[in-house]
This record gives sequence, structure tokens and C-alpha cells, in this order.
Amino acid sequence: MGLFDGKQLIIENTFEIAKLCAQAAHKSSQITGRVEIKSMIVTGEDIEPILEVMEAFAQVMPPAGGDAMFLRLAYDQGRAPTLLLIGADLRTSNVGYDCGACGFDTCAEFNKYSRDNPPSLGVIYQGPSCVWKTIDYSAACSWACAAAWQYNITNRIQGTSGMAAQILSCPEGCSTVLGLPLGPADEDLFWYNRPGKVFNELFKYEDMMRFFQNFICAYWESFPGAKPMVKGKDNWWEEPHHVLRVLEDSPEEVNRFHQDVGEALQTMVQINIAMQQRKIDAGLKKPD
Repeated sequence: MGLFDGKQLIIENTFEIAKLCAQAAHKSSQITGRVEIKSMIVTGEDIEPILEVMEAFAQVMPPAGGDAMFLRLAYDQGRAPTLLLIGADLRTSNVGYDCGACGFDTCAEFNKYSRDNPPSLGVIYQGPSCVWKTIDYSAACSWACAAAWQYNITNRIQGTSGMAAQILSCPEGCSTVLGLPLGPADEDLFWYNRPGKVFNELFKYEDMMRFFQNFICAYWESFPGAKPMVKGKDNWWEEPHHVLRVLEDSPEEVNRFHQDVGEALQTMVQINIAMQQRKIDAGLKKPD
């Protein structure tokens, strides 16, 4: 018996749904049967280091800043999503297919290159990646999203929060991590209907136009390589006559970009130290 605030209960219930989504990811079908899925669930104040990394990279990676803005808004309102992190190490091939899809003739050549060329500190989405294991990893993420859909909870797989988590080694030993924010359960997090009021409060029109221009390849083009076609009509692929001329950034813009990257990396190092202590306190990592 008792009286409960339904809104508060469904916000708290995102944790239970995250566990079911993680179960779905670990149980997903695989082609190779060789991908070790790793997962971590982040709730409450422990999501803040991930938000801080996303915010630190906002100037050099606007999508990270945009996603962080909405997650931060929900966090400050006391209804932060539960974040499910799904990762795997795709930099080794133990399937023995020798298919060449990765760009190497054999799996042995692929593995030798991976061993001889470890990723630099701070590199995200570390490659090369075994294509077959990448397919299996993608299926695991899709199964997690499908499980969330069954409970009618706002969810969207993210590279941005996964990028921030990977920088913080959450989970450990992954070459790729994607984040799945679950919630807020009480109302939409602007992924789908994107209400104009919220956008008008958070963004200036000039900032939005600059964002779309900086990411024209994602919003208006077809990712065809060095000579991108402009999607100027519905059947843009039939007559690819329009091409863009890429202009070099000015020295001032290049210097500013390098400065922003340097500042982001400095912030990342500080946040990473604090996050490792959080993992030790939670029993997810042994003290060094």
C-alpha cells in the first residue's frame, strides 16, 4: 500500500530498463560468435564527467556540444537519462575469414598492423576494425535499442556520449563505444519533435546556420568522397552535376582550432583522473 508520484517512479525506472537493454545487447545474435560485448550503466551524478568531456569538445565537434546541451538540460532539471554504454574491441580479428573487407588480404596482416600501430592517446573509434565483428557489434547495439523501444522510452544511440565515455575508458578495453541514453521517461528529450521553443532558447539563428554549414556533408550531401554532390532535388543521385569547391581555412581559424583542441585535451585529462577514481569507488576498477 502507498501513494507514489508516477512521474518520479518512471524516471527511476529507466535504470531497470537499462539493465534489460544491456541484457539484450549481450544476448544479441552474432555472425562470428567472437565479439565480447562490454557494457556499463551510468546514472545520477556519475554521468557528469561524460557530459563535461562532451562539452569540452563542443567547439571542435559541434554534435557533441549539441547532444551535451540537451543531456545537461535534463540533468539540471533532475530528470537525467540513464546512460547505457555498449563497447567492444574490434581491432583484432580471430575469425579467420581472410575476406579482405578490412583492407588487408588476410586476418594475420590485419592483426599485425593493429599490434604494430597502437592508437594514439585520445583517439576515438580506434581502427582498423574487423568488418564482421563490427556487424556483430552493431547488431548488439540495435538489440539494445529494440529493447528500449518495447518499453516506449525515449532512446537514441549516440556516438557523442560513447566518444566521451571511451575517452574515460568506460567500459575498459574497448576500441569503440556507443552510448544509449534512456529517457527522460516523462517526456521527450527533443530527439524527435524538437520543439521550436527549446531551440530558440538554446541556439541563436546564426549559430544554427553555422552548424549546418560546418556539417554540410552530413545534412545535404551523399558522402561520395572528394567531389561531393549537392542534394539539390529529390532524385539527386541521377544527375550529379553540382559539386562543391572546398576552401582552405584561414591561418587564424586553423590556430583557433588547434587551441580549442588543446584546451579540450587538457580538460579531458583532468576529468579522466576523477572518473578513474569514481570507477575504483564503484568497484569497477582496481587501484593502480
